Amino acid sequence: GNLRIVAGAINRVVEKYPEVKFRFIANVGREYERQIRNAGFINWTLDTYIQDMSGFTVGIMPLYDNAFNRGKCGFKLIQYMNLYKPVIASPVGVNSEIVRNCGFIAETEDEWFVALEKLLFDRQIYRDCVKHIKAGFEDDYSYEKILDAWVNLIDKM
Repeated sequence: GNLRIVAGAINRVVEKYPEVKFRFIANVGREYERQIRNAGFINWTLDTYIQDMSGFTVGIMPLYDNAFNRGKCGFKLIQYMNLYKPVIASPVGVNSEIVRNCGFIAETEDEWFVALEKLLFDRQIYRDCVKHIKAGFEDDYSYEKILDAWVNLIDKM
């Protein structure tokens, strides 16, 4: 799966900072608990996934660049950022446009490592990303804004 993209970078972060814990929410991929150090698997459920994501420090969206992922990219970032979580994402589809200055775009293992390290251990960078989420992101992607867009679309049907 897509977590393979960041496994090496996460393991490097945990090796350098053993206190870091990684949590992933999914219905598949439990093998990553063994492949990623300090990893914990949380079953995805509609009732708890927002609460589960609320406990994250940083939201990540590693994606291989293929047609399926280009179609699904972006939404998870919007969910993280509606919880005021800085993000790191692969440069797939609209991800770069969404992330802007609210986190980092990462492609290589080194880029993922640096981005994780910055957001986890540089308080100023973290605070700046949260400030940008509150200042700019909400204008375009808040749940209220998206709901309004859906309602307008349905009204036109």
